Amino acid sequence: MKTVVARLSLVCISLIILGLMFSSQGYTRIDPKDIVGVWFLDEDTGKIAKDSSANGNDGEILGDLKWDKGKFGNALLFPGVDGKHYIQVPESEEQNLPDAFTIVMWLKIKSRGENQRLFSKDDGKRNYVFEINFGAGDTARIAYSTGGVCCSIADAQDKVTDDLWHHVAGTYGKPFLRAYVDGKGGKEEKFDESPDMAGGPIIIGARPAGTGTILGLMDEVALFKVALNEDEIKILMNKGLKTTTAVSLKGKLTIAWGKLKAEN
Repeated sequence: MKTVVARLSLVCISLIILGLMFSSQGYTRIDPKDIVGVWFLDEDTGKIAKDSSANGNDGEILGDLKWDKGKFGNALLFPGVDGKHYIQVPESEEQNLPDAFTIVMWLKIKSRGENQRLFSKDDGKRNYVFEINFGAGDTARIAYSTGGVCCSIADAQDKVTDDLWHHVAGTYGKPFLRAYVDGKGGKEEKFDESPDMAGGPIIIGARPAGTGTILGLMDEVALFKVALNEDEIKILMNKGLKTTTAVSLKGKLTIAWGKLKAEN
């Protein structure tokens, strides 16, 4: 009996120690099911931008987009002129995100003297719109509409149209909206109204009508159905999507993320 009690005590103590270790390391659980799509844009040929998640949200490359050297591996070069020069991801149920989302990517772009649309689910009603806002100093903006009325918005602070690589992100976790440039968050805005649900495809790199095409390179794009916090966004920026989700896309994201969180 004493032996059994001693063993149980040892197990309990071990679990407590493990719990303290993970707590002190800042271990964060991110479920692979929280990924909607990951587009590394590492193909160097063809007209398909492959989704490396399990969801099959592959995008069709339309118009005059070209493969070029990226921040990590390859990237897509967008021409910065009107026309349907973008990636079109066919509509699927998991793309509508009423309560939370995060959009991340790398950019190396120049100014067009107008807004440049990065990523959106927008059929007139806007579930999520991520863009470069010229009026706010060519910085990142995240937005959504409610009841077809535009828009609840949050802007980052730093300019990104200097033809250098920048990491940009936009997050929404009801009721807070926030945009980031290079891991630095702008003002966190609070909105009581929820985002509209939208039909149609996800469009990457321009508006659905073909206006607002970005001028430059895009790399490592991802959409999550959770609101990542500032520390998590910095991990994605510093380690890269491919490192952070390398094993994850085979179902081991929680382990990979926990290790990176501890190392960061």
